[in-house]
Amino acid sequence: MKKLLISALILGAAMSASAQKINKKPLDHSVFDSWQSINGERISNDGKWVLYTIKPQAGDAQLVIADAANTSKVSIPRADTARFTSDSKYAVLVIKPAFAAIRQLKIKKKKPAEYPKDTLAIITLGKPGIEKVPAVKNFKMAEKAPVLAYFIPVDSSAAVAKKPADTAKATANLPGAKLTVRQMTSGKTRTFEYVTDYQLNKAGTLLAFSITSQKKVKDVKAGIFVYDIEQNNLKQISTGNGTYKNLTFDETGTRLAFVAEKIQRKLKLNHTAFIIIVPHCRAILLIY
Repeated sequence: MKKLLISALILGAAMSASAQKINKKPLDHSVFDSWQSINGERISNDGKWVLYTIKPQAGDAQLVIADAANTSKVSIPRADTARFTSDSKYAVLVIKPAFAAIRQLKIKKKKPAEYPKDTLAIITLGKPGIEKVPAVKNFKMAEKAPVLAYFIPVDSSAAVAKKPADTAKATANLPGAKLTVRQMTSGKTRTFEYVTDYQLNKAGTLLAFSITSQKKVKDVKAGIFVYDIEQNNLKQISTGNGTYKNLTFDETGTRLAFVAEKIQRKLKLNHTAFIIIVPHCRAILLIY
């Protein structure tokens, strides 16, 4: 009788263990894809707002913006790369195309230029509604002022989309993009065409940008330009055909350094210049 009882207990334990094994879901790629992580955490300068991004291993991310008391919360699907403005009044973020749509385009071996573009979104904290700017390549914000600048590629404009395929393709091959700078408090904006690189100083008072010469568009001045945002004044500080890149303001925001690869057409020579612009538009030029 004792042996029979022990055998029954062992059999019952075995059946229970077997049932547990059957109920456990095996770990495979579908399980890994559902795992989520939180990153991109930020706190507004006044400490009243927080934001973070919930990202799955595969799929669309979700941005959450909430007040510190957690009484007000908004979730934006597919949003990423979010920043608070320095005055803690706005959140600026990027809304990505759907993960499934991009995946299908990759399977079809489409070129990245054919992918849907990101959308820039601006949220006034504590108020409903989202302002959206379509087809934005990237954006930058001043660290110490509510000033925003963003890039829209030439081939993303609505006008190009309505043109014949051959004309649209030719326009898409043009270098540069439309650069818009916006003062968030006043809403004032200024736009520049055929820009290839740009940078804001920390104070949000100056915007530096480069324009590359256009073979297909006449009357485009190539060089480096500095725009005084508050005074609405534009000044060209370097001229000539070539490529300009790596624009960098110093900590004070009064000096600008950049690299220029200029082309001397008459001599058919190329040279690279590292240029430092100091106050009153004097320059130190190193050529190699």
